[in-house]
Order: sequence, then structure tokens, then C-alpha cells
Amino acid sequence: MSKPIRSTQWILAIVAIGLVGCAGPAPSAASGETTVPAEEKIVLAPSFTESELFLIHEGNSLKLGSSYDQAVKVFAPEANSFEFAELPKRFQQPYRGQGWETARESFGTIMYQQRIAVAMYQLDRATKVQLEDLVNLYTSTFSGVTPEKVEGKTVQNWFWKQGGQTLMISATQASTGTLHVAVALGLDDTMKEIGATETALADQVKSVDSRFGREVPK
Repeated sequence: MSKPIRSTQWILAIVAIGLVGCAGPAPSAASGETTVPAEEKIVLAPSFTESELFLIHEGNSLKLGSSYDQAVKVFAPEANSFEFAELPKRFQQPYRGQGWETARESFGTIMYQQRIAVAMYQLDRATKVQLEDLVNLYTSTFSGVTPEKVEGKTVQNWFWKQGGQTLMISATQASTGTLHVAVALGLDDTMKEIGATETALADQVKSVDSRFGREVPK
């Protein structure tokens, strides 16, 4: 039996984004004062915005600001799924995590005061056709928003940004040739907190490709 997607890593599973380093407080170069590393800073309240963006699943849609009950009507848990509630420690109450996972799929949320600030759906062992269908679906649905693409040797990321929100599709190729695909929608400031931005992922891709001698496609 396949192991489920690790729930504790669901929000960081795209390209090991978000929390990095555990070296502890570091002195400021300018003043010599001790500063708190980014991974230890408490995430502040998000600013909920109105946007035309939404997640799509089996013909239904989900917008940010919705409740978790509304979310699972769109991303209904499978019969053999497990629930989880983990979040990085920086996200303290009234933030909370809630989602479900199976051996191949997962759906997770970062909630703030009962409202969704980030939602992510993941599919393991996906095919290239499934990825193309997803990208085409969102491209045609949001035809008025031009996506930005960030890619490396084995990873591709698409970003749609509108109204203070970011929609992202990320696909990582496994050694078997199949793909791990994540589709996330989040408030811009919350996505920035977990490192799910064009700049952060571009830096990750360049670092990985440089380390393994890969040429980043132009």
C-alpha cells in the first residue's frame, strides 16, 4: 500500500518552499543587534481581498474567504482519506490548518478566523496530459490574466495574479517520469510568507539547477 502524502509537509511540498534554516538568531550587520530569523517570526493577520481568481475542481469553484465546510463541498474527501491539521509554527492562533490526504491526493488549507487564506490541492503520480489539461483550464478561465512561468530542468510553475491574490500551478517531475502537481490559491501576503512567489521559486530553481549542473531553460 502506498504511503499517504505527508500531511506535515503539504504546504511546503511544492519545491521545499517556505521555512528554511534553523541557525537561530543572527546579529544585524549594521547595529550588532540580535534579529529574529524569518522562520521564527509570527505571521500577522492577512488582508483579505476580492479577486476574480478561484480554484476549480470537478466543475465546481472555491474562492478565498470561504469556510472549510464550503471547501470540502468542492474538494470532497475520499472515503479512505485521513484528516490533518498541521501548520508551520509561525502560524499561530487564530490561524489553523485543516485538510485531508490519501496515498495519491491531498487538499489542505490555511485558515484565519474560519476563512480560507490559502488552499492547495495536490495530485501525485500525475501525467503530462493531466498537467496540460489543468494549465489549459485555468488559462482559458482567466483569459484576462496572463500567467508568469518559472521553470527549471524538472519543475514548472505558473502564476496568475489578480486583486491581491495568487493562483499557482506547480509540477515537479519524478525519476519515474510522472509528475507531482500542486494547485494553490492564496492571499498575496500569505503566499509570500510560505515562499510561494515567482521570485522565491525562481531562486529555488536556479539554486537547484546550478547545484546539479542543470541549465535553466530560457
